[in-house]
Amino acid sequence: MLGANLSRQTLSNWIISSAKEFQVVYDLMKEELLKSNYIQADETSLVVIDAKGKESRSKCYMWLYKTGGNDNSIILYEYQKTRSSSYPKSFLNGYCGFLQTDGYNGYNSVSDAKRLYCLAHIRRKYYDIVSTLNNEALKKSRAIIGFNYCEEIYKLEKDLRKDYGEDEDFFKIRYKYRKEKLSSILNKFEKYVSDEIEDANIFDDIIDKEKK
Repeated sequence: MLGANLSRQTLSNWIISSAKEFQVVYDLMKEELLKSNYIQADETSLVVIDAKGKESRSKCYMWLYKTGGNDNSIILYEYQKTRSSSYPKSFLNGYCGFLQTDGYNGYNSVSDAKRLYCLAHIRRKYYDIVSTLNNEALKKSRAIIGFNYCEEIYKLEKDLRKDYGEDEDFFKIRYKYRKEKLSSILNKFEKYVSDEIEDANIFDDIIDKEKK
């Protein structure tokens, strides 16, 4: 920006050196993150350039860990060469709070954490099914039931923000609102999912018996 002629290698070395100096800060932030009762985690692939300036053929991953809330939140990144479940297991070793992720099974390795899933990812699975069905098929679809439960929850949250989003007691209002109106939807949704899983297991047992 100042017109200095600096190579990419020089800039990269400066960033690496700075990162090493900040390692102690990173470690302290990680300590605080593991003390929180709620962590969000995700991982995404990225392109890595090798020493010869060529793109690596194998997928590498950047893992992200974030505390809940927007005030003084902690966000940490960890680069790893694979998507192995050993990485979240190691990074979150000893963590026993709530862990919210997508449906990737690798996070199950964090055995002491209480797993939470993302409603957006759940809704997407139902949408992938119902979006391919015609009107007649939708009437008989079991997936549309799950999709509609997701839509109910989304509408409730949208109305909540619209009506009370600017209120200084928004979080207290939201808690009361969710307790009164959201809990009943979630209970019905949970029963629907449990019934679907039970029916699927019974169906699998019937197929297994037929095969024998």
